[in-house]
Amino acid sequence: MDQVVGSCRQISLTDKILLPYTEAVLLEALRLSSIVPLGLPHRMNEDTIFRGYFLHKNATVISNLWAIHHDPKIWGEDVNEYRPERFLSEDKTRVVRHDSLMPFSADRRQCIGKGLARYTMFLFLANILLKFNIEKEPGCPVMKIEAPIGLLAESRPFNFVLNLRNSKNLVNKKESTLSIQYGCPLRFKISEGAVLPPKLNWKRFNPVLYVFGGGNGIINAQGHVWETQRNFTLRKLRDVGVFKSSIEEFLQEEASSLIKYFELRAGETIPGTKLFNGPVYNALWKIISGESIDWTSPIKPEILKRAENLTESMNQTVLSGLFFAPFLRHIAPGFFGWTSWVNSVKNFFAVTDQAIEAHSET
Repeated sequence: MDQVVGSCRQISLTDKILLPYTEAVLLEALRLSSIVPLGLPHRMNEDTIFRGYFLHKNATVISNLWAIHHDPKIWGEDVNEYRPERFLSEDKTRVVRHDSLMPFSADRRQCIGKGLARYTMFLFLANILLKFNIEKEPGCPVMKIEAPIGLLAESRPFNFVLNLRNSKNLVNKKESTLSIQYGCPLRFKISEGAVLPPKLNWKRFNPVLYVFGGGNGIINAQGHVWETQRNFTLRKLRDVGVFKSSIEEFLQEEASSLIKYFELRAGETIPGTKLFNGPVYNALWKIISGESIDWTSPIKPEILKRAENLTESMNQTVLSGLFFAPFLRHIAPGFFGWTSWVNSVKNFFAVTDQAIEAHSET
């Protein structure tokens, strides 16, 4: 990294091809973390036989991305070790893609923000590593990473320390492999030796997802409606430059803000939980509203609070079983998280609706 970039400028997206190990670090982190461990539900368009199992038309199929990313038949016996080299060529000069890595799901239903997410992660991580040495808080035990339970994987509370690097006096250290312990594997997986329950026959309508958008949007829509809305969304994202290198200047501003935030706290213990939510949500909020939030403020911006609450409420519907058994909302809506989820969606859209109204007035 020092040889490619030096210490006089920020790392840019054009440097990405010259930094294969940095890219491999990100890919391995995406594999191990599996941020959306079960992906999103998919619906069968017709009766299908998959590896001897009959899947009804309209059945809901959930792909266990966590199990795929932690299958020793695919990744080897060191599947639970953090080893970026598995994504590098033998001479370590280029990144090797793996078809079984699907952090953004697969096929046409994969996350349409995949490109933006990868640009953001690369610029954030690369510029942090260029500027700082990262260490865990002294005396703090190594955090175990376990199989997540929920729609989104969230990090446990942890602290770390950043110290400014001196690129002129770097000490070569032998790289070590980090062993990580995991909890029990999840239930279904689609990979070699996959096991699926026969006659998986859940209704495609999910009241939990329906609340988010009132049944509209590419998450809820099906068939021709989904096709139309997906094309519209992709076209609008292209219009604002999300799939172009022009988005880089926009992301570099957030990377600079993050670096300045860390520089002021160099040598101090920094709590890592939800730390990156601020710059990430700010980047998205700029695209949506054209406005910026001060995520470093002691008083958390309203859109940031409501977005985090939305994520937490969605996870609660999975943990309580409500997401998979929506009838529970009629039994005890408060206990199973239905009330919290509905309120968090309303509160989130209240802020976005205000931004839309402000734009329409101008």
